[in-house]
Amino acid sequence: MDTSETRSDVRIPNWLLAAGLTTALAMGASSSWASGGGGSSSGSKTAAAISAPAVTTSCASITNFRNTTGHFATWAAIWTDFAISNNCGVPVDWRMDYTNSAGVVEFSRGSSTQYMSAGTIDYDWASFGVTYNVTLTVRSTSGVQLARYRAGVATQMSTD
Repeated sequence: MDTSETRSDVRIPNWLLAAGLTTALAMGASSSWASGGGGSSSGSKTAAAISAPAVTTSCASITNFRNTTGHFATWAAIWTDFAISNNCGVPVDWRMDYTNSAGVVEFSRGSSTQYMSAGTIDYDWASFGVTYNVTLTVRSTSGVQLARYRAGVATQMSTD
């Protein structure tokens, strides 16, 4: 029984083909889906945090996901702590989207687990009194979704 295929003189195991990672191996670990990471902010974190359980799909899992709301200067803010466990053998890409109640993605950040597999993403320009869906999606460099988690969070009303 043959357990692999030959592609461009490279033997690739079927389990890797099934995971959709052949493009990642053929092209190295580069990615066009990722962009810069998060930043830092100061401000008041006053609302309760929302935590998520670990989510596992394929060779990558989201092991931490927690939203905290507050304010930064004159804006509402959402700080999202996250961690991604990657057992895929190559770096995977991730993207965090902040979608308002009208369905518009107001803010998005992404990177690769090669550069940032855990940390805090700051959305410091959110609107006060709005419910957001914060979605973390983890993909192979070939675009196959490996893990995803979404949690709703409501920003506080303005204190002014």
